[in-house]
Amino acid sequence: MLIRFTPDVLDLNPKRVVILAGTNDIAGNTGYSTVKMISDNIKAMMNLD
Repeated sequence: MLIRFTPDVLDLNPKRVVILAGTNDIAGNTGYSTVKMISDNIKAMMNLD
């Protein structure tokens, strides 16, 4: 999600963005992820512009 965030979201110049993320990470669908890994990715998306 972090890799695609700029081309799929920011490049469209939205006024607001709702990030619904972390569910698959918590479920382990994509391998093991710590809470810190999930929160770091969400924080990184918030800091992109």
